[in-house]
Amino acid sequence: MGEKVFSALQVNSTLLNYSTMFARLICFMLRSVRENHIWMEKYPLDYEQLQAIEKLWETVEGGGTDQAVIECIHELALTI
Repeated sequence: MGEKVFSALQVNSTLLNYSTMFARLICFMLRSVRENHIWMEKYPLDYEQLQAIEKLWETVEGGGTDQAVIECIHELALTI
């Protein structure tokens, strides 16, 4: 019973897989909002999520620094 049931794996390949899936989620959310996907009618994002997505989009399109993009991604992650 001494094992941690929900311990996070610290294997490099696992961390890479998690970060890849997170990046795909962010891209999916950006595309869904920008292209007004029909599924968003049934499962709408809340105001904070939409604001974070728009801020990220504007930062990327406006040529924001890497640090600015990272901060926007973190803000969006906190809304999910």
